[in-house]
Amino acid sequence: MINLNSGQNGKAIEYFTKAHELSRDVSERERLYIEGHYYGQVLGDLDKAIETLQVATQEYPLQMEDYVNLSALYAYKGDVEKARELILKAVALRPDDAVALADTIGIYTWADQYDEARKYVLRANQLQRDITSMLQYEMALDGATGDEAAIRKKLAKGAGRPDQFLLTWQWGSIQVAWGQFREATATLNQAAEQARLVKAADAEAMFLLGAADARWPIGECQDPEGAAKRALALDRSKMTQIGIATTLAFCGNRKLALPALDALEKKYPEDTLVQQLVIPQARGVLELQTGDAAKALALLQQSESFDAVSPGSYLRGLAYLKLHDADNAIASFKIGTRYKGTTYLNQSSLSFPLNNYALSMLGLARAYAMAGDKVQAKKAYVSFFAEWKNADADLPVLAAAKKEYAAL
Repeated sequence: MINLNSGQNGKAIEYFTKAHELSRDVSERERLYIEGHYYGQVLGDLDKAIETLQVATQEYPLQMEDYVNLSALYAYKGDVEKARELILKAVALRPDDAVALADTIGIYTWADQYDEARKYVLRANQLQRDITSMLQYEMALDGATGDEAAIRKKLAKGAGRPDQFLLTWQWGSIQVAWGQFREATATLNQAAEQARLVKAADAEAMFLLGAADARWPIGECQDPEGAAKRALALDRSKMTQIGIATTLAFCGNRKLALPALDALEKKYPEDTLVQQLVIPQARGVLELQTGDAAKALALLQQSESFDAVSPGSYLRGLAYLKLHDADNAIASFKIGTRYKGTTYLNQSSLSFPLNNYALSMLGLARAYAMAGDKVQAKKAYVSFFAEWKNADADLPVLAAAKKEYAAL
């Protein structure tokens, strides 16, 4: 669990596998706990993991950790309501637990319930619970509300910790969401260097890939093929393989991405996220990049259930725009703008791009303009400009949006 929570997914999977191999003589409670992680992290079978931990909560209703872990599984599936219900049960059982409090802050931030999130920040501060994941979720809340000063205070507070790379990574992801791509690339490379210094090779690999594909939404990836080679030299765990395949796909390297995706599909047949999210969405992106919007849409529709934890609805919106289907584009982009908070929430157990709220809002503006609804289009453009008020000034996409707005 320590490795999992600190972004070292390869090591976490290694230890979960070992624990499962040695679980023959443990108690039933321990067995269910181990199996929940084995199914969820090693095999990636989310339904089986959920089923196992549901049994655990029924048999051992006072075991707080099972509610925390079950909540995380529902979060991976994008079910914010169920995740919130379960994490609140965990907090009720142990109101002073740092992990439960941190996850509660994260889930309320995800659902844009910032005042509720702040209540748990206050409780955590009163209890002096400042574990790194707590600071990370608090930074996500600050990112969603635009409080850079608060973010920098948390970065300073976490400086020197062995896992400070998680906070640096969080800051880089916030900069991406704010349209500050130049600074984000440097920040994510800094996170990789911090991980290297503490020999967290799997985390280093993830951050190198993140630095390479941070600019994929604006079509300006930074040497994705080189980053993929460096990542693979560092680590060959499942999360790194997923990260490599998705980086290559989202950055448009069809020649290398397709065999990488084929290998993932074959190697992890039971993995829910690989089969139902990563493969169809990455392949859909590749088709969208080649101009086959209809084929892209058919693939992207296979991952709709994961819209809350991926850019799926945004990508479908782009496909509908290419097909000149304004109504469905509007519907898709609205899904991408339902929750702003999810844009700021990194999950160290997932190696996949998040939705970008601001760009979904820009897509919504363009879709309304295509439909001839100038009033709603103007509102969406204004919202986009507000989100990217401190973005890199020379972004072509920002210049294009300003011209489009002026022409309405």
